Amino acid sequence: MWWRIFWYIYPLVVLLATGFIVSRFLIFKKYSLKSVDLATILLVLGLHILSQDTYGQSFFPFWLIMTMLMGIAVAIFLGHYYGEIEYPRFFKLFWRLTFLMTIALYLVFIILNIIHHLN
Repeated sequence: MWWRIFWYIYPLVVLLATGFIVSRFLIFKKYSLKSVDLATILLVLGLHILSQDTYGQSFFPFWLIMTMLMGIAVAIFLGHYYGEIEYPRFFKLFWRLTFLMTIALYLVFIILNIIHHLN
């Protein structure tokens, strides 16, 4: 039971830890990275574990497909809006949108996990 509570507060722990790492080692100045850029990878790991606990199988393949479709959509948007695709802008926008999608899915899986284990 205690490990489920850990996975419920995991996003907060990850964001605080990556925020500390980014500010402590001045990563944001050297590489212009933010804490959410590092947190995305750790949240994907948490999403995998939480989805296995909820449904007995990993949600990672579905997350990967959604991420690929989002990458296509971002490329089409940038190509249409700016008339060209600049790789630094594409990757920055794509990775930040991946974080938003991942944190939203993680919160959905927290709710689904609570509902699943209450029944």
